[in-house]
Amino acid sequence: MALTDEQKKEYVKAGGCFCPYCKEENIGGGLIETEVGIALQDVKCNVCKKQWRDIHELTGVAELEN
Repeated sequence: MALTDEQKKEYVKAGGCFCPYCKEENIGGGLIETEVGIALQDVKCNVCKKQWRDIHELTGVAELEN
């Protein structure tokens, strides 16, 4: 079953803290891969076993003291 646009919106709005398929909070993420301006992370639900990829986009920049 494919995720609906509504399920995707709900998942993103909640900050990715539950499975977008079954709504369980028992999820785990793999390594984060970075590309220019985005980071990708494969995530799996430990209850329903569905898998998906989170896409994190650059939203700002903060200076660090030298």
